[in-house]
Amino acid sequence: MKLLRIFATFALSAAGLYFSPAAANAASPVVPLAIPGLKKIDYKADPVMTEYAKQAGSQAVGEWMTDFIGKKFAAKRYVLLPLAGDVDDGYFTLLARNEFTNHAAGTDYSLYTRDDDESKALIAEIRRGDQEGDTMETTTVQKFGRIQGVQGIIRGRIAGVFIGASPSPGGIRMADDQQMLQIRIVMQAFEVETGRQLWGAEKMATVLLPDDSMMIPGTKRQWVMYGAAGLLVLIVLIVFLRSMKSAHRPR
Repeated sequence: MKLLRIFATFALSAAGLYFSPAAANAASPVVPLAIPGLKKIDYKADPVMTEYAKQAGSQAVGEWMTDFIGKKFAAKRYVLLPLAGDVDDGYFTLLARNEFTNHAAGTDYSLYTRDDDESKALIAEIRRGDQEGDTMETTTVQKFGRIQGVQGIIRGRIAGVFIGASPSPGGIRMADDQQMLQIRIVMQAFEVETGRQLWGAEKMATVLLPDDSMMIPGTKRQWVMYGAAGLLVLIVLIVFLRSMKSAHRPR
């Protein structure tokens, strides 16, 4: 009976690994690399993918701000434009502003946050003329000189959200490779006085998706799951038969 209990514990643990809600909902960060073979998706159309995109996006925006603040440009006071392709009423824009504030703490960098009619009108005017290309016109940047105290602007966009298989070590793709989601965010900083671009970069971040949400039929993960469940049923049956036998044994 002791041996049976050991096997039962093992089977329950194995089954719980695949069936527990925590395992299904957890996503693990991996190295943010541009991996070939990923497929671009409309992440806004799927609430689940939106949540994973937010998780990866927070990492990408944080990395951009770390690099930017570390460069110590002469321009110190910035306005941050709404990010193009944003979701949920400006989630990534608010995230970028919070990351700027957090990374600028203890430095002489600051963010213009006044939300009056004049600044709203100016930003709306500039956004109408800005086609969100690779750069921004010098004259467009210099219009921000009308906002008192602003020395630079930061603009950005969600360049894409992608999904695909995470390659195994060595870059080899297997049929049962875990699915992953990658987000790419492009942000640029400009100096208002000259209109020139100070710095810009694309940041990528990736999260692994839960195994059971993207399970490919016939993979070894499924066989392990089925095997654990089958073993559990077998153990329960043996324990039941033994208990029945003991109950009918003469006393």
